[in-house]
Amino acid sequence: MDVRSIIMDMLKNFTLTLAPLFIAILLTEQIPEKLPHIKKVLLGIGLGCAAVLSAWAPLTISEGIILDFKHVLTGLSAFAAGPLGGAITAAFALIQRASLGGAGWLGGFTSIIGCGLIGLGLRTLFKKRLNINEYLGLLLLGLATAGMELAAGFTNLFVIPAALLFSLIRSYSIPILISNTGAVFFFGSLMTILESRRRYRDQLAESEQRYARFINLALDGIIGLNRHRIFFANSSAASLCGYDAHKLIGKKITSLVAPEDRTQLKDNIEQRLAKSDAISMFESRIVNASGVWVDVEFSIGVLRDALRSEVICFLRDISKRKRAEAEKNALADQLRQSQKMEAIGRLAGGVAHDFNNLLTVILGYANILRETRGEEAAAMPELAEIEQAASRAADMTRQLLAFSRKQMIKPIDLNLNEVIRSMKNMIERMIGEHIRLELIEDPSLGTVCADQSQIEQVIMNLCVNARDAMPDGGRLVIESGNAVIEEIDPETGNPRRAAYVELMVSDTGIGMDSETRSNIFEPFYTTKEQEKGTGLGLATVYGIVRQHGGKIHVFSEPGLGSSFKLFFPRVDRPAEELVPSTIPAAQGGHEHILVTEDDESVLKLVTRILEKAGYRVTPARDGREALTLFAAQGQRFDLALLDLIMPDLNGIEVMKEIRKIRPEMCFIFSSGYSFNILDNEELDPKRTDLIGKPYQPAELLAAVRRILDEKCRE
Repeated sequence: MDVRSIIMDMLKNFTLTLAPLFIAILLTEQIPEKLPHIKKVLLGIGLGCAAVLSAWAPLTISEGIILDFKHVLTGLSAFAAGPLGGAITAAFALIQRASLGGAGWLGGFTSIIGCGLIGLGLRTLFKKRLNINEYLGLLLLGLATAGMELAAGFTNLFVIPAALLFSLIRSYSIPILISNTGAVFFFGSLMTILESRRRYRDQLAESEQRYARFINLALDGIIGLNRHRIFFANSSAASLCGYDAHKLIGKKITSLVAPEDRTQLKDNIEQRLAKSDAISMFESRIVNASGVWVDVEFSIGVLRDALRSEVICFLRDISKRKRAEAEKNALADQLRQSQKMEAIGRLAGGVAHDFNNLLTVILGYANILRETRGEEAAAMPELAEIEQAASRAADMTRQLLAFSRKQMIKPIDLNLNEVIRSMKNMIERMIGEHIRLELIEDPSLGTVCADQSQIEQVIMNLCVNARDAMPDGGRLVIESGNAVIEEIDPETGNPRRAAYVELMVSDTGIGMDSETRSNIFEPFYTTKEQEKGTGLGLATVYGIVRQHGGKIHVFSEPGLGSSFKLFFPRVDRPAEELVPSTIPAAQGGHEHILVTEDDESVLKLVTRILEKAGYRVTPARDGREALTLFAAQGQRFDLALLDLIMPDLNGIEVMKEIRKIRPEMCFIFSSGYSFNILDNEELDPKRTDLIGKPYQPAELLAAVRRILDEKCRE
């Protein structure tokens, strides 16, 4: 036979091996890399089946001597699948060759086993050590198997004549070399290509999984859009939207966004797709699966390739930032409001202080005029108008001082339940029968340290405000209770739980809008008609509560009424018994009093009142004149009446200098301002007292007589 005929016959035999070989390769592709032994077994079995099939149409050289591809497949199996796969394929091939019998069985066995060993050797040499290209390894394996096949042919010397054997070897050497090398290279290349493809696919899948893990680790939500529909969402996006990630797939992104922002989102997406690779950003709200709106920041970009453009949306939850900004703005508003109220308070306090001096003179001389003119004064309606106007002005200055927290206070330990009960009848008369009053008292109510008259003023002002908000009737509720508030310690800056007593006054009136709520504590701000309100009622409430170290919260909506919650610091002491405030009858005396007042009109008035009551008076126009007089005749004075606020030396400084000379000296301080003199460690509360301007002559005389009788004689 010529070479061409031999090669064509071997090619026919080669085609029988293709089907099982393809099946084996495709099966091994489905096995993951973490199961390598199963892959080797399947490959060994598949190549073994191919070896068996190759013997169905072998090329017969002589009786019992055949040529096929069992040895090639065995060597290839050993090269690709190692010892385990090579052994399986060799077992199939040897069993099949043994079943054929014939004179050439020894050469067949030798060829199968030898090619298997060659495959193992080349696997070790090229794959494990030299790391030579697989295709070069396959080429060498083909040449080696061809050589092994020819070498194994010499085992047939025992069955055919040497001359014939050598002739056959010369005839078949080239076809064997070509067919073996070609078969190994074809099979091996096919396996390498398919294996490389599978490896690439696995690497691609692993890469996608890795990047998916990276994306899912992102704190921001990431959504992929096919125009407006979601085709991908990471775990942060799913968590933000409240859905499982797969349930987001196919939804329109606009269905998640607030209705007022949907047009803006669609426009941004279309603009990015049409002409811009830049990233656009805007803020919106999305509704999650629970129906809760979440503030988010959208960042929208486009990924483009030759086939398509995909929109990528980054979603960042900015709810905390929004809350922080809102809290910051609220704190800034509170600071501005506090600064504004403080500035107004300083102005109001300064005006009230000067005004009180004038009112002291007006009321004082009106009182003197009424006493000296007797029946004639009673017939003068003008005098009554003067007194009434001055009294109203005095009330306004007291409210201004209360707002500015400079009003004189005399705190005692109070139970607010008792204060409310004592005012019940008066409140009911004031609000009228068309409004129902309800008192809700906490029997375990704590004690507060407060000025009783100011607390009564607070309650009355709030009740008046509630009455005016319910012209057609309604319900007024005054409720007391204990409260614990989380706050920041101003000294340490650390959070603390502070104990308060809560007083709440609620009505079912017309309520207030946000603009009204933001201005109600400003002096002279009122929503009432002219002549029906001064705008000082709630400003007074604010000032009194703040002066007592308390807090005030307002809750109101139009048509839903209003609630004022007042919180006063709680003290761990029992409450004192309430005593109605009365002015004792004016009494005179003969003691010597040093009067120091920088306002000339007030100084003349006080001097006249005291002298008329029988006292001896030495007037001084400022602190330095008072010290000069006291240094000259200090032992003659029984009492010093000092204005608290004076230029150069104030009343406290004058008192300190006088006590260096006479430590037992008694003092009365006169002022329109608050000055908690009894709490000053440098002062002796047993020998000091305070009278607030404006005062009536009877109040002044009562204060003088009280300190002379009760304190200066101890």
